[in-house]
Amino acid sequence: MIDTPKNSRTLGPFHQALFALHWFHEAGSVHSLARDAHISQATGYRYLHEAIDVLAEQIPDLYQVLQQCREQGVGHVVLDGTLVGCDRVAGTNDNGNDSWYSGKAKRFIGNVCSS
Repeated sequence: MIDTPKNSRTLGPFHQALFALHWFHEAGSVHSLARDAHISQATGYRYLHEAIDVLAEQIPDLYQVLQQCREQGVGHVVLDGTLVGCDRVAGTNDNGNDSWYSGKAKRFIGNVCSS
């Protein structure tokens, strides 16, 4: 975007960022967001992926995060959505099934998630 000629893009950086934020916030379809922004669906996808690439460059990768945790003496790191193997724990859900058994994984697991 930096070497792009002036007025060659339908949306400027500010509106392109808003476009991406709307997509993240509303989990809407790119088609609808592009229509509302008066751009084609293909341009909408291009703008969205450009914004995601810019954001992805700003975050550290997993190795960097683990290295920082080690330097700070952090003993445990919880990754959101991680399935963790566990021993059987008492508890059933509304259907009477064991709460900790995963039919998909075919073993007892817990789903770690942040709130």
